[in-house]
Amino acid sequence: MNKNNLRTAEKALQRMAKGEGKTVAEIRGDIQRALLVGLNSKDPDIRARWRAIPSKGDMPTP
Repeated sequence: MNKNNLRTAEKALQRMAKGEGKTVAEIRGDIQRALLVGLNSKDPDIRARWRAIPSKGDMPTP
């Protein structure tokens, strides 16, 4: 991800955090939990959708 995209993503996380009265770390944790739920779903279609998200490793990072 280039610097502009990282900056845009960070700003989006900050807006989400402010809107929900949370910290950016809490929002990242919420996203991480959603990723884990999706990746560990019993439904193969849901798992496939989550695995299709581009990532550098085995699992996308928030």
